[in-house]
Amino acid sequence: MSFLEYKIDDLHEEKKLRVSLNLSVCFESSKPCLYDVTVFQDTLVPKPLCDWEADSFFTQNFSLENFLGDEGFDINDILPKDIIRQILEQLGLSSYLNRDSCSLEYEPDKDGWTKGCFEDVILPDLPADARCNFLSSCLGIDCCLGVDFLQHKFKASFELDTCRHQLHLQIDRYQKTLNLTDYTYGTVQKFTLLNVVRIEYLIIDLASEKKFQFSLNISLCFETNQDCLTTIAVFKDTKLPKIFCDWGSGFPQDFSLTALLKQTTDSITDLLPTDIIKTIIDRLGLDEFLLSPSCSRASYPFYNNAWNSNCSSLTNIPSLPSGVSCFVPESCLAMECCVDVTFIQKSISLEVSLDQCLYEMEIAIESIHVKKSLLKYTWGEEETFTLQGGIKLKYKIFDLVDEKVYIMDLSFQLCLEYLDPNNCIVNIVILNKQKFHKPLCGWDKGFHIAGFSMNKWLTDNSFTDQNTLEDFVVMRLMEELGVRTYLKDPQCDRRAEPYIDIDSKGWNISHECDGTSMNLPKLQSGLSCHITNSCTALDCCIDIQKLRLALNFYVNLDACNNKFTIGVENLNRTISVLNLEFGTVQTFSFLGLLKIDYQIYEFLSERTFVANINMSLCFESSGCFLHEVLFKDTKLPKPLCDYGNGFLLKVNYYYENALTKIHKEYYDNIFIFDTQTAVLLSL
Repeated sequence: MSFLEYKIDDLHEEKKLRVSLNLSVCFESSKPCLYDVTVFQDTLVPKPLCDWEADSFFTQNFSLENFLGDEGFDINDILPKDIIRQILEQLGLSSYLNRDSCSLEYEPDKDGWTKGCFEDVILPDLPADARCNFLSSCLGIDCCLGVDFLQHKFKASFELDTCRHQLHLQIDRYQKTLNLTDYTYGTVQKFTLLNVVRIEYLIIDLASEKKFQFSLNISLCFETNQDCLTTIAVFKDTKLPKIFCDWGSGFPQDFSLTALLKQTTDSITDLLPTDIIKTIIDRLGLDEFLLSPSCSRASYPFYNNAWNSNCSSLTNIPSLPSGVSCFVPESCLAMECCVDVTFIQKSISLEVSLDQCLYEMEIAIESIHVKKSLLKYTWGEEETFTLQGGIKLKYKIFDLVDEKVYIMDLSFQLCLEYLDPNNCIVNIVILNKQKFHKPLCGWDKGFHIAGFSMNKWLTDNSFTDQNTLEDFVVMRLMEELGVRTYLKDPQCDRRAEPYIDIDSKGWNISHECDGTSMNLPKLQSGLSCHITNSCTALDCCIDIQKLRLALNFYVNLDACNNKFTIGVENLNRTISVLNLEFGTVQTFSFLGLLKIDYQIYEFLSERTFVANINMSLCFESSGCFLHEVLFKDTKLPKPLCDYGNGFLLKVNYYYENALTKIHKEYYDNIFIFDTQTAVLLSL
């Protein structure tokens, strides 16, 4: 059993709690506990604040001027750290500031701004102690505001997401997401961090112009009865375009079918009158997205009310509801459906496809297509893809890694009440716990842009070729090459662990490998590599000066866990060591930009692997500009695997995290004995 022993003292004057906390894990009543861990010992923690956005300061009637005067300072002085600490405590800010201040050091494009949005928008000049980034969505900003006397820079962010009907706000570590249903366009609202940093905003929906008009002020305030120290007008009646974020401009805030029908003598039936249908399509702005001609369930590739499948591994498909036809191609991880929605006298085309090799998912409703990264998807969570807010495609996907299948739920909805988004007139279940087998991946593919040339790409896009490209050029390039989704944030850093303490050849080799006879080559400048404690894993970081980018690539031959992993950034492949093609040269490509060629031999009698690994960087389809030999006939020792220690922990972890989340949901009728046996056999 587990026991928690705790003691909490309320230090009222310091506005803190003193906490002691011990954790014990015990299995014998007559013997000492197996684990006794001291989590806190007289540790001071700040009292949580219940009202972050109060209109008064944490310390009642606070005045920075009076506080500094009492201490013999004024606001222009360089304050001692102890005085700064006291100010932050008086304001209640101490525990809520980012540990690393945002930066004012980057070079702005103009007047304090950097632009991720390429729309022609007039932006105001910013003061010297403020920098803002105009986000690529064109509907938000990230700002950094310096306060010299506090020796801190506050981060303030604001972004309107019309597609998800959300407003995202942030001041340092305090973040808040509001539902747009709770905001009335044309009203002034305020978001504050303990009344010190204040974001005041006004949004007007210019429906006829397909724009929003923003006014946005950010203020820094330190006096109860005086004006704020500074107020920056980030936007002032600034018109920003409604950018279609892949699936339209969102649901009209005041739309309601019920209210619409109250204006007529009509009522909700299986088929709406033509004039009401036209009003719905006009109000939702659907016309420009609907296909012409629309899909037809009587035409190829569809069969009326049936599946048309060219996938031999797709079995046990349930019957489709009336008015739905679907097609599955040979790839087996894609489907196209046509749904007759008699309610609005339209046939709606739906498409879903998964790419398990690139970790991507593509979804489409009519003419709107969007690609989503599966790296950012939480397996088993329901998500919704919408067209203009009213036409919805809901999906839920489980990844059964060991069975090499996906399990998917999929449903189509028509919902026409903005204030009641779950009140749907049409709700059609297309898939329910349907298995889709994963095909094998081709990991050696190059650039997905045929014949790609960076020189030509720069010229075609009117960008200047230089030794180090501008950040916005690199961002655009990574997007078009398809690699931006997989880039790590933060990037690897050759000046940090595990790449520091390198030898004269550029390697940091674990001391666990001192007894091995690795003969490693000298690495080129800009590349550092680490050999891990297992002595069979390689982890490297390479700086690419032209792109102002650092890429992490790695190879891990984990014999004890029977896994071989190779990857670049967040794109990787893991297979069983038993499935390695020993002696064969194979390639892993990071979508053409970086390639890893590898060849591995196994010598059972010597308990050794021998590896050849080369890395190449490429800006042209016709050839690579950098080649690096990492391993050349390098001997890697086979470890002695201890399957006794920690074995049960591993099984329990797998059972709790995999079976209870996935298998249990779908295989409740399997006996526990059989389930546990399957897990043991898969380890």
